[in-house]
Amino acid sequence: MASSQVISEPSPRKTVPTTFMFSTLTITGSKLPNPITLTRSEDFPPHKLDFDEDGYVPTMKWCPSQGPQGAGHLSLKMGKRISGGGGGVAYEAEVLTSDAEGSSVTPSDPSPLEQKLCIKVARANRCRTLAREAWMYRKLSGLRGIIAPHFYGFFAVDLPETHRPFPPKDDLVRLERDDPTVDEFLPDDDPVDGQGGRDRSKWCEWRPNTDAPILAVLVMSRGGKTYSGRDHYDSSMREEVRKVLDDLSRASLLHGDLRPANLVRAPADTIPCDLHQCVHKWNVIDLARSDAVDIPVDNALYSKPDRTPEEEMNVRTWSFFVDLQQSGYKTEHFAL
Repeated sequence: MASSQVISEPSPRKTVPTTFMFSTLTITGSKLPNPITLTRSEDFPPHKLDFDEDGYVPTMKWCPSQGPQGAGHLSLKMGKRISGGGGGVAYEAEVLTSDAEGSSVTPSDPSPLEQKLCIKVARANRCRTLAREAWMYRKLSGLRGIIAPHFYGFFAVDLPETHRPFPPKDDLVRLERDDPTVDEFLPDDDPVDGQGGRDRSKWCEWRPNTDAPILAVLVMSRGGKTYSGRDHYDSSMREEVRKVLDDLSRASLLHGDLRPANLVRAPADTIPCDLHQCVHKWNVIDLARSDAVDIPVDNALYSKPDRTPEEEMNVRTWSFFVDLQQSGYKTEHFAL
């Protein structure tokens, strides 16, 4: 079983900073009438999940980031649909380079780590949700490429009036209730006392407008097959997932929507984990409904014999958080 001992966040030195590579993105493909160019967009930080307050509290420690300005350009050819859900649709994407035949699109410069990527495209009324997920990938810092995909950025553009809706209706999962003028209710949308970094994001007050639609996308590594019943009956795979969740905990993120579809086989270029001294077989994805915590605990405090009452409370809170993370792997979603 996974240990509840806290391990400090891993050093980002091993992770290539893919999130800083590109400022602009051009997407082409048969599903788009013309190539379309997007720019890096501001992400959407959450309120802090505070177990002592039994809810969310604002914090100025987490502010929105717009990503790099004046960095490289990424050009992708969108391929077939991979999957879809309430938030949008994921597509295969091929990097267009200078020697790509028959392409009038500006080639990628610099070239990303992989030639096969994934584009996650938000429903027109879920752009704010995708901006929140982008912040979660940023929070993962040194664990991108280890337990989660390499992240190349969050991009957005105002669609021209002549552009047909995207993703196309045929690619979207049909929802029982889906008002195009209503955004998804996020975990920390209820009012809180005070102001935090979340309130400084343009996405805080954003609401979908069918007369002025936005195209918003995440670009990341392409993972493999999703978690299956066959995987779940393999005890070594179950232990591997527990280790991945331990790593997610040390990034101070609680997944919030853990299920088989949100565990995918890790790419071939996955970076070794410094804590577990192995290359993880699984990546967690779909972090839009994750929560972030800020619990002041480190290894020294965890092993300290004469902790103060406040320190003891922090250690207990951390242990509760780690157990809560692992409990997401024991829900009915995994009755495979």
